[in-house]
Amino acid sequence: AGETPLIFDAHEDFTQVLLDREYLPKPLRPILRFLWDHAERKMMRSVDTVVAATDHVAKRYHMLGVPTITIANYPDLTDHAKIEHVDRDPKLAIFSG
Repeated sequence: AGETPLIFDAHEDFTQVLLDREYLPKPLRPILRFLWDHAERKMMRSVDTVVAATDHVAKRYHMLGVPTITIANYPDLTDHAKIEHVDRDPKLAIFSG
């Protein structure tokens, strides 16, 4: 009582992300994954709630027994419906995840 709750903001499942990082030597990836998983499980004992960016990410923390909610981090495009479409040949596309 009287303590500040600890909220963990999770955007990715790093146990999976670590396996895909090309800059990490391939033999090291499963070891890093194991270490991260162990550290994260320990940390989750102190977390009151996880706010996840996707249902996939939320599933991991829910399975760890932490109360979890999903708040998708994509924009509400309702206000942009009135913007006129312009046909053009795109030169750059950015995906951030």
